[in-house]
Amino acid sequence: FASVCREHPIHLWDAFTGVLRATYTPYNHLDEVCAPYCLAFNGSGSRLYGGFTNCIRVFDVSRPGRQVETRNFYKKKTVCLQGMVSSMAFNPAFQDIYAVGTYSQSSKELQ
Repeated sequence: FASVCREHPIHLWDAFTGVLRATYTPYNHLDEVCAPYCLAFNGSGSRLYGGFTNCIRVFDVSRPGRQVETRNFYKKKTVCLQGMVSSMAFNPAFQDIYAVGTYSQSSKELQ
């Protein structure tokens, strides 16, 4: 399982022994460590998604460290979602599609 707390990196723990297995460090646009508001694994468990303010950062579970990808909600002056991501859920039939909800009461299906 994964855990996170304010201003600390994401920790991946062994569910059986309680041993720390990996650390994933998200950085913001100022190259500062920031913590997500929510976490979710994709359907296969190969990627860890963190919900932040106006973006989602993706981590490769097999490669601890910095985020692999940042998916911003702003695309060329168009806002597809806005606010702090409060929840994420993956479609079991289509692993590339997931739903995102924010504290500003908006939701969207993303790929």
